[in-house]
Amino acid sequence: MFSDALQVPPCLLTIIRMGKKKTLVVLTAVYFIWFLYLFFFAEQFPSLINWFKSTEHWDVLHFEKMWKGGYLGNHVNLGAAPGFAYLTGFISDVSGIHFTIIGGILSLLGFFIGSVCASLVLSEKLKVNYLWIFIWTLSMPAAFYAFIPYSDGLFFGLFWLFLWSLDQRPVAKYLLLLSMPFFRIVAFALLSWVVLRKYYVLILILPLSLWLLANQIVGGSPFYFQEVQKIFGMPEGHFGNGLRQALSSLNQTHDLNYWISFSVLPLLLLLLLFISGIWFWVKRERLLALTIFSILLMSHNQAFWRSVVRYDLVLYPFLGGMILNLAIRYRKAGYPVFLAFVVAGFYLQVSYSNLFHRGQWAF
Repeated sequence: MFSDALQVPPCLLTIIRMGKKKTLVVLTAVYFIWFLYLFFFAEQFPSLINWFKSTEHWDVLHFEKMWKGGYLGNHVNLGAAPGFAYLTGFISDVSGIHFTIIGGILSLLGFFIGSVCASLVLSEKLKVNYLWIFIWTLSMPAAFYAFIPYSDGLFFGLFWLFLWSLDQRPVAKYLLLLSMPFFRIVAFALLSWVVLRKYYVLILILPLSLWLLANQIVGGSPFYFQEVQKIFGMPEGHFGNGLRQALSSLNQTHDLNYWISFSVLPLLLLLLLFISGIWFWVKRERLLALTIFSILLMSHNQAFWRSVVRYDLVLYPFLGGMILNLAIRYRKAGYPVFLAFVVAGFYLQVSYSNLFHRGQWAF
């Protein structure tokens, strides 16, 4: 039965801790099936190379220009971290493979690593089946960005690899902690861990200082990145402004894509992730709860919630962990809710992937 499948077999946690190859093989097979699903059910392309090349708009072009012109060569670069552009550009130049193709491969690889680590971390902490956590992670509406040469997929991998390393690889956590802000600025949200006396996160002050220095050099102010946001069409404002805008858009049902992308999904995701943060706090997983709250606040601290569904990509596994844990306790209500989220997520992936490939906005 499905309810029994969601239960954790007695030896599962032992298998996970020992890093058995069987676990990795199973997850790799599921990832490949998901890869085929999204590749064949989304816009039709003759090859994966054509798929990657069809994504050459929006931030993909921005990252390539960042690599070729240098991070400090253009003031608009300060709106993003340089790590993805530089890593992709370096491998591309050395290998001779197109920038977009290397970026897509790195994104797919990063998302796979992150999905594996998320399933292992949450299955152990919450005593739920690692495979269902993995499937939940793949069903995220914005998970199709694993196929896009953006920094989100690679950052997803670094973030969850970091959380896995806290107990498994104590030395690696420092290297991962230092590297994450060079791929996404939201990594600075982990400075909130100081509240729980995790003082080692203060090493984030080093990359933060470098980023503020870059802003000072290029724009004459350590907070010049705020001006850069205006260039990308982001109005000035804060969390409250964004919430008001999203709520006011609830009645704009004449444009279904706008209604879902900029109102329904951001509000629903914010509500559910906030609830999951409270739930993790009550479960005494307070480090994870604080992580949810701090990233939510940082990603939503803008006047227009244009890309928050994508920004919250790293948090979605937490929601799945909570729902699966509750499903074990409240089977009749929990399992249908879980399945509904998964099915809806896979459907939205294809829909928004098609929009992106057509050059339209998709998170």
